Amino acid sequence: MYALRNISRLSKSAAAIKTAPKAFNAAFLKAPQYKQQTATAPSQQLCQQKYTTPQQTPQQIRFAPTALQSGMLTRQHPPAVELWTGTLSQQTIPVSGYASDAKSSGQIRSVIGAVVDVQFDQGKLPSILNALEVKNLDRRLVLEVAQHLGENTVRTIAMDGTEGLVRGQPVEDTGAPITIPVGPECLGRIINVIGEPIDERGPINAKQTAPIHCEAPEFVDQSVVPEVLVTGIKVVDLLAPYARGGKIGLFGGAGVGKTVFIQELINNIAKHHGGYSVFAGVGERTREGNDLYHEMMETGVIKLDGESKAALVFGQMNEPPGARARVALTGLTIAEYFRDQEGQDVLLFIDNIF
Repeated sequence: MYALRNISRLSKSAAAIKTAPKAFNAAFLKAPQYKQQTATAPSQQLCQQKYTTPQQTPQQIRFAPTALQSGMLTRQHPPAVELWTGTLSQQTIPVSGYASDAKSSGQIRSVIGAVVDVQFDQGKLPSILNALEVKNLDRRLVLEVAQHLGENTVRTIAMDGTEGLVRGQPVEDTGAPITIPVGPECLGRIINVIGEPIDERGPINAKQTAPIHCEAPEFVDQSVVPEVLVTGIKVVDLLAPYARGGKIGLFGGAGVGKTVFIQELINNIAKHHGGYSVFAGVGERTREGNDLYHEMMETGVIKLDGESKAALVFGQMNEPPGARARVALTGLTIAEYFRDQEGQDVLLFIDNIF
């Protein structure tokens, strides 16, 4: 089963689809069109985000403490995919609840699979959702804080394998959530949950970065004006038109054409509407991601030596549970940048969400 999620700032439903396993979810993000206001409410200020250069530490923090539960968005159990549509501001607005800019260091106390407990000095405990980086390791390993244990220990989830970790190994708090590169440099590239390229085409020299967590907008800040998304597929536009801001489910067995239909949607958005597509593979087969990448190159959606119209983000079934839980937010962050900063229409696919 696949589910297609079509979300825009102009038109969005407050309810979310409750989908079964093997769901395909996509969001259609449209550029903001808000009326100018003389003052910004505190709830809107908290939702504002500052995109930063790779050398800067992001001061705007993004949260995603929601879960898809009983067919609606709740704020009880992370993680979940949630669309943020608050207005952007170049002014830095401090967000309470996060560690200070000064980085603190801790030591690993226990490792149980993907769960790593880290001890810090008194008064230097990192906040929930902060990203920690393990030192003295031959690769980059990011841990995300999931729970506080007492006054000086945090329980974290690893975004990669924990092989080689030992007790007492130093860990550094970044003071912010997982931060990834965003911008046109991500088009045509394949990245993982922490923003590292995995397509063997060198580093991504992005000029801006953004954290993957953000607080959801207030419902009163969203518009519910209905608007049809023209897909260019006649049978869909006639019998089951897609609404911008709605959620669309695609149900079907294996080999009936779901992937072909998705590729047609991506092709139409890229060529006829001038928009971008972001594909997030969550817990699916690695082979399917490889096939999709080569098919996009054959159809011209991805061009190795030219302008591409799609970005791919993967955390497949061979990845640890932490990566699979957060990779959807990584794809959403990239899509939000194109919508908010460049005013582009973005078709976001998440395969799968359940």
